[in-house]
Amino acid sequence: MGEVIGKMFVDVTQLPNDVDGLVQVLFLGAVYGYILFNASNMISEGSELLLLTSAKDLVGSVILPILGAVPDGAIILFSGSTQSQLAVGVGALAGSTIMLLTIPWALAIIAGRVNIVNGQAKGGKPKLDEGSLFGQLFTSGACSHSSIGRAGFFMLLTMVSYFVIQIPSFKFGCSVENCGCAPGDTACLTAIAEKESIWALMGLGISIVLFLYYLYDQLMGGSGAADEERLTRIREEVAQKAIERGLVNLNGIFGRVSHLSTSDEAKELHTILLRYFNHYDTDRSGDIDSEELAFLIRDLRGEPLLLKMIQESDTNQDGRICFKEFEQGVMRYLEGVSAGTPAITSPQRKSGGFPQKAKDVEGEDGEESEEEDMPEDIAVMDPADQQKAIWKRAIYMMSIGTAMVLVFSDPMVGVLDSTGTRLGINPFYISFILAPLASNASELLAAYAYALKKTEKTFTISLSALLGAACMNNTFCLAIFLYQIYSKSLLWEFTAETTAIVVIEIIMFAFSQQVTHTTWQAIPIALLFPISIVIVAGLESIGLD
Repeated sequence: MGEVIGKMFVDVTQLPNDVDGLVQVLFLGAVYGYILFNASNMISEGSELLLLTSAKDLVGSVILPILGAVPDGAIILFSGSTQSQLAVGVGALAGSTIMLLTIPWALAIIAGRVNIVNGQAKGGKPKLDEGSLFGQLFTSGACSHSSIGRAGFFMLLTMVSYFVIQIPSFKFGCSVENCGCAPGDTACLTAIAEKESIWALMGLGISIVLFLYYLYDQLMGGSGAADEERLTRIREEVAQKAIERGLVNLNGIFGRVSHLSTSDEAKELHTILLRYFNHYDTDRSGDIDSEELAFLIRDLRGEPLLLKMIQESDTNQDGRICFKEFEQGVMRYLEGVSAGTPAITSPQRKSGGFPQKAKDVEGEDGEESEEEDMPEDIAVMDPADQQKAIWKRAIYMMSIGTAMVLVFSDPMVGVLDSTGTRLGINPFYISFILAPLASNASELLAAYAYALKKTEKTFTISLSALLGAACMNNTFCLAIFLYQIYSKSLLWEFTAETTAIVVIEIIMFAFSQQVTHTTWQAIPIALLFPISIVIVAGLESIGLD
């Protein structure tokens, strides 16, 4: 497949081996990286949309982790065409794993820090005293749930496959350059590769078992409250975005639940409604007037019947709606829909159908902005059809994103390999730094954004996602790598790289066992990323491959 796809792109090996050629290669790398970044986001957004469907439990515990690892897995898959390009795959695996466990972790501590009171980062009033970051290094921090310790143990368990393939590598001499064979002695290298292949197969089997066990643990909720809370937060944010984009209305998201009987559904609806209510309660008085209500109903993609029920909830008839009255009106509306009450669909509205607020008319640059109304074909759908629309949109986004990843990962591997060769640098280092920027940037930003809320739950969500990504790299991505080693009789000669991964994961396991993460710890954790490169370079300088 890689050879077929490769014919569609510029062969970087044919570009001139000079400065101009290097610039062309770097430009291609920037283009491919940008495409892979957007493809990864499409996969993420598409899979998250499925959290709005009845299959949300399966999606959250199984589909999201797998699709999140697809970009790294694709780069590893296409790096197995030659022994030299295999270094690109190792760089992507090591860079992704170590980057996710260090840089976002450090940023989460900084973003989520609150005052340390009596040895615990519980905040207070205010949550964080005024002052510079350096002045708060020892007086502030972030607190995580004890479930993070369990996630750390799971990450440690999934490292087993590295030892399964690395120990034989020592035995057969591949811990040193060229596996101890004389330069050009292909027969010697082939014999060692054949000996290593059975161990690669064993490691592949163990990786698959651990991967399936990890998914089973997620499905059974064994990861505890941290991942449950993370998925709930994601569902709430995705629901809000879906409503704003006109893909679905409240009826489509919650109409599938009869009277919202479960506490989780009720809590989810409460959170979404509260976000919208607070957005339009601009003076923070705790209620909104009729004009503001019209904007809110429009943006919720509601119907005249919904507006009528909310207005009827204004029990004191003061023309202002408090959140409790607003929520009661929405609940009455959804309960009526669940019971089969005919819904009155709103007619197609034209821009300007409601009086515009100044903040809605002008953007930050002073130019007029226009908000899209719900597409007519979706606005008139009943909840079941809206659910189908969500499935179609999600599958479309995931399919396009996955296709783009599969198509552009192969030329990206060629670019990374060629860049290293032209600069006289091991392609491992190029891939170690650049590959995570294309495939894992969204995870980094998400971890930081969650931690900014400065609560134990949101900080725990950030760390849980990072440890989960490390587990996926140790199982799903490593399984793809070991398959390449076994099926193509390639050599495992990555002792230095494996050592760096194992050392960093052990250190981060130790950090995961803490409940309070003091702000100063963000500094050594962030430094672990460049230190890991030094570890690899140092081990290679003393003869380890």
